[in-house]
Amino acid sequence: MEELLMMLARNLVSKPDSVKIEVNDSAEDGMIHYHLYVDPSDMGRIIGKQGRVAKAIRQILYAVIFPFIFSVFIIFNCAPLNQIL
Repeated sequence: MEELLMMLARNLVSKPDSVKIEVNDSAEDGMIHYHLYVDPSDMGRIIGKQGRVAKAIRQILYAVIFPFIFSVFIIFNCAPLNQIL
């Protein structure tokens, strides 16, 4: 799942080396939280107009996890350059 999210994100941004994912599967609500960090200049590419790209990413991941019946929450973050490198 993490590899799929990484592949989708890296193919959308102009700086693929700056993509970073943190996974928090010990959330109190029973969901798996994916924190996707990208370069600030790529944030618009990941979100898209009116959030269409972000919704599409979520839909792809939900389709993959559907047989396993667990919940996923994806958080799109813009990280400062010093945190990415």
